[in-house]
Amino acid sequence: MSVVTASGKPGSAQKPVNALPSKEGALFKGALKFFEFKQYKKGLKAVDQILKKVPDHGETLALKGLFLANLDKKEEGFELVKKGLAKDLRSQTSWHIYGLLHRAEKNYEEAMKCYANALRIEKQDNMQILRDLALLQAHIRNFEGFSETQTHLLTLKPANRQFWLSLAAAYHLLQNYELAERVVTSYVDTLKSGPEATPEFELSEMLMYRNMIIEESGDLERALKDLDGIKAKVVDKLAWSEAKARILFKATRLDDAADVYTELLSINPEAKAYWEGLESSKGLQADSSDEQRAQLVELYQSFSAKLPRGHLVKLIPLTYAPVSDSFRSELDRYLTIAFRKGVPSVFVSLRPLYAAKRTVSEDDPSRAKEKIIQELVEGYRTNLKKSNKFSAEEQAEQLPDPSTALLWVNYFLALHYDHLRNLTKALEHIDEAIASSPTIVELTMTKARIYKHAGSYETASKTMSEARSLDLQDRFINSKAAKYFLRNDEVAEAAKTVGLFTKPDTDPVQDLIEMQCLWFATESAKSWIRQNKPGQALKRFHQIEKHFTEFYDDQFDFHGYSARKTTVRTYVEMLRWEDKLRNHKYFFDAAVVAVELYLSLHEHPELKKALPETNGIGELSEADKKKAAKKARKQELKAAEEKVEQKKGKNDDKKKVIDDDPDGEKLVNAPDLLLEATKFVKSLQELSPNRIESQALAAHVYIRRKKYILALRSIRKGLEIDPQDPSLLRATIRFSKDFQTDRETLNPVARELLLEEVESVLGSNWGNSSARIASFLGNNSDSIPHVFAGAQALVSVDPASKADAIAKILSVLERQGARSSFETVASVYDALRSPLRTDVDLTDSAAAQRVLEMGKGWFPLSGLFGGDN
Repeated sequence: MSVVTASGKPGSAQKPVNALPSKEGALFKGALKFFEFKQYKKGLKAVDQILKKVPDHGETLALKGLFLANLDKKEEGFELVKKGLAKDLRSQTSWHIYGLLHRAEKNYEEAMKCYANALRIEKQDNMQILRDLALLQAHIRNFEGFSETQTHLLTLKPANRQFWLSLAAAYHLLQNYELAERVVTSYVDTLKSGPEATPEFELSEMLMYRNMIIEESGDLERALKDLDGIKAKVVDKLAWSEAKARILFKATRLDDAADVYTELLSINPEAKAYWEGLESSKGLQADSSDEQRAQLVELYQSFSAKLPRGHLVKLIPLTYAPVSDSFRSELDRYLTIAFRKGVPSVFVSLRPLYAAKRTVSEDDPSRAKEKIIQELVEGYRTNLKKSNKFSAEEQAEQLPDPSTALLWVNYFLALHYDHLRNLTKALEHIDEAIASSPTIVELTMTKARIYKHAGSYETASKTMSEARSLDLQDRFINSKAAKYFLRNDEVAEAAKTVGLFTKPDTDPVQDLIEMQCLWFATESAKSWIRQNKPGQALKRFHQIEKHFTEFYDDQFDFHGYSARKTTVRTYVEMLRWEDKLRNHKYFFDAAVVAVELYLSLHEHPELKKALPETNGIGELSEADKKKAAKKARKQELKAAEEKVEQKKGKNDDKKKVIDDDPDGEKLVNAPDLLLEATKFVKSLQELSPNRIESQALAAHVYIRRKKYILALRSIRKGLEIDPQDPSLLRATIRFSKDFQTDRETLNPVARELLLEEVESVLGSNWGNSSARIASFLGNNSDSIPHVFAGAQALVSVDPASKADAIAKILSVLERQGARSSFETVASVYDALRSPLRTDVDLTDSAAAQRVLEMGKGWFPLSGLFGGDN
C-alpha cells in the first residue's frame, strides 16, 4: 500500500510544514516508490541519505521505521516511527505510516485511530488514507463506517467504479437493501450497452448482483420479474437458471421451480443439489412416509429413460426403495454394470444403504439392504470363480465377463467387511485381490486401512508405505503414508516421508507449517498426546489456530480487489464464509482435542511431564513395556539420523526460523490452563454452537473455572441439542456436585438467580444425580460410550459404587464389543489400567485383564490386545 506525503492529494498547493530541500525531497519520493514495490533495503539506503543531511526530519524518520519493521526489526521500527511523530505531530504522512505499522501487526483498531488522526490534520480528502481506512472498516466488519467512508470517496471521485460497487456492498451487508439497489441501479445506468464500451461480463455481474439484493430483501416476485428482464444481458446462464429455481422455490411456486430444476438436470444430471431441489419442489421427503418414498422412486424412474448415462438417477432411488424383489433386481443391475466397468468407488456410492450404526443387531430392519448387497456380491464371486460369469442363470453362449471383474468384486467385499468390522474376512478378500493385481495402489491402501481398523497401527503404517512405493510420484499416497506413520507415533518417519514432496534442504515440518498443512498438524498433535508430550501437541494446536487467523487475514486484499474486478457477488459470499471460517472441520476437531488436553492437564498436572516408563497409559505388562521401550529407542535413532541429515543439507544462506519454545514448555506451564482452553471454547461456541461437543466442553471448562452461569447456559443449550450425550452427562453431574459445594460461598443475589435457572434447566430434583444417572443408563444400555460415561458419573457421585460401575462397563462390552471400533474398546481398556485423562479413577486390574481377553478375540491383529504389532 502506498504512502502519501503531507501535501495531501496530488496537485495541492499547500506546502508541507516540515518541507525537505529539493534533492532530499526527490529522494523521499523515490523511497516511497521503493516501499510500494517492497524494495525495503533500497528504501532504507535512500532514507539514510536524507537523514545524513536532515537528521531530525520526522516523516523520514517514520519512513525509516516502516522499512525497518518490514525487515524484521519491528521494535526498532516502532521506536523510530514514534520518534518521527514526536518531531512533527502535524504530519499526515507520519500518522499514516504509524497506521500501516499497526495494520501489519493486526492492531486494526489502533490503525484506524492513526488514520483518523491523519485525516483530521488536513481536509479529509486524502484518497489513499481514505482507501486504507475503508479496507480496515470492511475487514473488522464496521459496515456503517465502511459505508460512510465509501460515500466520502464517491463524492471525491464519482467516476470511480470501485467506489460505487464498494458502497453498494456496504449497504447490502448492512441489510439496507433499498439503498444498495439504488446504488447498483445508478451505476448500471451509467454503463453503455454494446461491446464497444462495457465488457458484457461486467454488466452481467452487476445485473445479477442487483437481483441478489432484491432476492435477499424478500421481494421475491419483483426478483423474478427482474430476473426475466435481465436474461438477455446475463452471460452466466447457469447462475441465472439456478437463481430462478431458487427464487421460485422460495416464492412457493413449486411447479415452476420443478420445471427449472428439470432443465438444470438436463445440463448436469450429476449435480446432487439439482436433484435435492427437484425433490423439495415436488414436496417429497425421504424420511416422511412409505408413500412418499415410493413417489420418490417413481420420480427417478421417470428420468431414467431421459438420462440413460446418468449415475445419480440410478443410485439415489436405491436409498429410497423398500426392500423387495424389484430393489434386488435394480441393485443387481447397478452392481454388475459397475463391476464390469471396474469402478473402484462403487462401495462409497452405496454407503447410504448401510445401517447408520454398526452396533445394531443383524436382524435390525436398517441392515436389510446391506445383507442383500452381501448376498449379491458373494454370489458374483462364487459364479465368477466357477464360470467367469456374474450369474449362473446366464446363457452358456454369452461372452464371459471381464477378467478384472473378480478383482473388483473382491475389492468391494474387502471394503464391505471392513465397514462391518469383520476384519478377518476383509483381509482374505483384499489379499486375493492383491494376488491377482499386485500393482494397483488402491488395493494395498485398503489393506493398510483394514489393519488400522484392527488396531495394528505398525502393520498398517508398513503396508501403507508399501502402497506408496507402488507410485513414488503420487503426492496423495505419500501423504497417506505419512499420516499412517503418525498414527503409529513414528513422527520422524512421517516427516521424512512427507519431506519427499517439500522444499529441498529445509526442515519438512517447518515447510509444512509455512504451507499451512492442517492434516499434518492435527495428526502429529494427536501423536504427541499419545506419547505424553503435551507441549508439542499444544504447539501444533496453536499453529492450527494461527493458520485460521491467517486465513481470515488473507481476505484483506480482496476488499479492494473484488470491486476492481466486478466480482461483488462472490465478495459478499466470501465475507459471509470468512465469518463462519472456524466452524470448519479441521479447526473444530483441533479445538475439541485441544480443550480436552487442557482439561486433562488441569485434572492431572503429572501429565505435564513425560512418563516414558509407562508411555503415558499407566501400568503396563512386562511385554508391553518391552514393546514401548523398543519403539522409543527406534524413534530416538530415527530422530538422530534426521538431525544429522538436516545438518548436512542445511542451506546457511536461507533465513533460519528460531523457535524459542521448541518443546512447548511455555504452553504447558501457562499460568491458567483453563483460561487458555476458554479461548478455543469461545470459538467453538460462537461458530459451532449447534455441535454438542462445543456446549459439553464449554460446560466442563466453565464449571472448573467456577463460572456457573456460563456453565449452566452451555448445559441448557447442550440438552436442547442432545440430552443423551455422554460428555454432557458428566458435565451435568459435575455441575450439580460443585454447585452444591460452592453455593453458600456465592453472592446471595447470584445464588438465588442460579437456583431458579438450575431448576428451569435440570428440574426441581436437580440435586438427585443418582436418579439422573440411572435414567441415562437405562436409556443407553447398549452403547459402550454412554455406559462408560454413566459409570464415571456414578463413581464421581458415590465412590463406593465403583464395583457396580465396572460391572456395567464389562456387561455392555460383552454384548457390544464385537461390533464396536477398536478405538472405543481401547479407550475403555486404557481407563481401566490408568486414571490419567479421566474425571474419576476407574482402574481395576481384574477388569482390565477381562477386557484384554475379550479384545484378543475381537481384535486379534492389535498390538494393544496382544497381537503382533
